[in-house]
Amino acid sequence: MHLAPRRPGVRRGPFAFLFALLTLLSACHRATRESPETPVVLAVQCTEGSVQRLIRTVHLRGVVEIAPGHQALVAPQIAGRLLAVAVREGDPVRRNAILAQLDARQAHDAVTQAQATLAGADAAVQNATLTADRTRRLFEHGIAARQELDDATARLASARSIATAARASLNSVGRNLAFATMRAPLDGVVLRVLRAPGDLVDGTPSTPVVEVGDPGVLDLLASAIPADLVRLAPDQPGTARFEALPGRNYPVTVRSISPTIDPAAGVGTVRLALAPGAGAPPIGLAGEAAITVGAQDGVRMIPTTALRGTTTGGSEVLLCDHGHLRATEVHLGAREDTRVEVLDGLAPGAKVVVANVLGLADGAAYRESP
Repeated sequence: MHLAPRRPGVRRGPFAFLFALLTLLSACHRATRESPETPVVLAVQCTEGSVQRLIRTVHLRGVVEIAPGHQALVAPQIAGRLLAVAVREGDPVRRNAILAQLDARQAHDAVTQAQATLAGADAAVQNATLTADRTRRLFEHGIAARQELDDATARLASARSIATAARASLNSVGRNLAFATMRAPLDGVVLRVLRAPGDLVDGTPSTPVVEVGDPGVLDLLASAIPADLVRLAPDQPGTARFEALPGRNYPVTVRSISPTIDPAAGVGTVRLALAPGAGAPPIGLAGEAAITVGAQDGVRMIPTTALRGTTTGGSEVLLCDHGHLRATEVHLGAREDTRVEVLDGLAPGAKVVVANVLGLADGAAYRESP
């Protein structure tokens, strides 16, 4: 068997492969140390907090309703059965317009009976008057005794008393007959029809038939916490908005302020008068009003887009601080649509990031973008 000679200088086997691998790893490690990774620099938009004039407002939430004195539940003042309801919901009505009618046959009969009783009583008074006059003349001529005159005078007084009672009874049953016809107490529209023909009513406010109101006089009935309640005063102006009516602003003024606080809810009631006009919000619609309670100059303000929340429930901003972002907590005051008052935590002249602040890390490198 013939063996080929081994060439000098050539290394073979697993040791050669291991040597090559170690050489490659060493070269990669040296390359990594010689070319460090370039840090990421974020482009952010920074702005300086400004000192401005702040219009201080109180924000209230409430529900639209008709102002007091311009709405009424119409209930019959006598018991009976409804004969007819003359209106429907949404119908316009004028004061004294007929709304509903009760079955008035018994009332008619009572009136007729009272009229007959009064007629008899009036006849008795007339007869007693003639008798008393005649007896007086006879007494003056010495023909009739004093006792006869006294008796005739007493009979006249009794007849007059009976006639007075009969007239009062006629007036009473006459009013009952008038009460059988229910009329509108004010100009407005029919808000609700609560009973139908054939229903029985008991003659008390517990069985109303129709609700009438004037939708041209509306309030926003709102609730206010004590801190806001004490800042409000009658006739302060404001603006109301409703989510269901986007793009519409309704001028309001403070009509009245409750002098008491509900101990259970911890709030007071505020009535805001809505300015009359076309396109009034529907009754019962919920909305929010901003009431102007004063103005203040020299207030430090920043855009609301600069804010983000903290883990403790507060608010913080990111300061643009010499090439690195720095998170700092701020205490806030009044808010406007796009601005917020900074009470503490922001030094004069400090710049804050005003866009996309949620994804930025504290201490990150930055550069200002135009």
